[in-house]
Formats: sequence, structure tokens, C-alpha cells
Amino acid sequence: MKYDIVQARSEYNFTTGQHWGANFAKFSPAYAKTNEDIREIFWALQPKPGQSVLTVAGSGDQALHYAMAGASHIDTFDITFNAKMMMDIKTAAIQKLNRADFTKFINSVSHTRNIADMPECGRFIDSMPADTRDYIQQMRGAHLVRGGFYTEMLYNDEYAKLQKIIKGPFNFIWTDLSDLSRHLKMEYDQIYLSNILQYRARPEYVTPLVLDLARFLKPGGIMVVNVAPFFVGDDLEVVQHLKQQVTAQGVGTIKMIHNHFFDMCVLQKR
Repeated sequence: MKYDIVQARSEYNFTTGQHWGANFAKFSPAYAKTNEDIREIFWALQPKPGQSVLTVAGSGDQALHYAMAGASHIDTFDITFNAKMMMDIKTAAIQKLNRADFTKFINSVSHTRNIADMPECGRFIDSMPADTRDYIQQMRGAHLVRGGFYTEMLYNDEYAKLQKIIKGPFNFIWTDLSDLSRHLKMEYDQIYLSNILQYRARPEYVTPLVLDLARFLKPGGIMVVNVAPFFVGDDLEVVQHLKQQVTAQGVGTIKMIHNHFFDMCVLQKR
């Protein structure tokens, strides 16, 4: 995967280390940890061993939890190259660090401008893909990672399981959500869009995009259209419009899941 280091560096102020580009852009900071209660969400999704999955890269946590669930194929996507970087960091670190050092590193990485200089990083950086390793080195002085609010890291048994499962990086598609379908070549049992559409909650945008991506769901497959702590008026309007069109076109059904952790909109293909 090729990136333009000049463009990447132009998005940062190297005096302060801060990103001054768009909030979600080609090189905007990645999240160190997910903002979602991912265990509770996966309890609702019930992914099964052997399934194929397409998920937002984000902090890498969705892909890791799908791996723990036994997914046989995992593709990831994101608008920012830094999401790939964060995933590659985690898959390499899990293979080289114990859980305590991994947790310490992930909790600290958003506070540094020089990831490569962190002592834990020195133990796994050579195991990272060359493009990500070089990117970290060439972006010294920039805050490439932001926090994330979900504080519950991997449990001991989860970490031990991942150390046995993870043998390399996840496949990554570098794209905006609007162009994602152009890069897809297979059908999936689950597609996980996280909360991306919440930042552009308009029926005329969301409905065509979701219907387009639904072409890449297997019969009976599910797509997480949106998940958030709660849905507001715009979100509910989008869900209602999507539900009408999904039903009218015979694509499947739209289900709303609500509990004390989140609101989630799920499409299930017929």
C-alpha cells in the first residue's frame, strides 16, 4: 500500500504535533481504543466461527473480536491510513508483548509524538508491515493517535487466545465509506459500519449507500448500519427511511436494538 508522505506530513503541525486537517481524512489520527461497548455489541451480533466479515478498522478492536469469534476471513476498511497503523501495531504487539505491557502501551500511545521511541514499540516494530513501520518513523513529531473512551481492555483469556490466533496483519482497504463498494469482490456474513453514518445522517445519503453495500451480504447476513450510545431525531429519521426502502425493495429487514448500553440499527438480508 502506497501513501504520500508529503501529504501525510502536511496534515500535521510539527511544532505542536497536532493534526490540522479534516477530522476524518486520509491521515487523521486513529483511535487507540474503541468508543463502543464491543463485547455487548458482539453479544447482540452473535458472530459464528467460519464466517466472513467486513468491518471498519477504527482502533482495530472490532477485527480482533471477530478473530476471537472464529471468523475465517476478515477484511477491514477506513478513511485514514492511521487506522491501518493502529491495527498493525496491535497485531504485531500481541505477538510480542505480554498483556500488561500491551495494555500499558495502548493506554500511553495517544500521549506520544514519537511512537517508535516507546520502549514497548521497540520489541515489535520489526514485526510490523514495512509500510506502517516506515510511516511511523517518517511521522515522528506528530500525534498519530487519539484516545478512545472504552477502558475495558482485553481480558487475560482473550489476550491468550489472540496470541494463538494472530499471525499477521488484517487485510485493509483504504477508502472512504462512499467508495467502499468499488473495492469489494466477495460476499460477507457480517458487515460492521460502526457509527460512521452518524456523521452524515441524511436519508438521501445513507439509504443508497446501505442498499449498495447490501449487495455484498450473503443471504441471511447482517450489517451494523449504525451503533451509538443513543439515536437522536436525525438518526431515527434515517432509520425510518431506510426501513421503508429496504422493505419496499425486498432486500431484507431493518431491526432496532436498544438497551442501556447503546442503540443499534441492523439490516438483515433476506
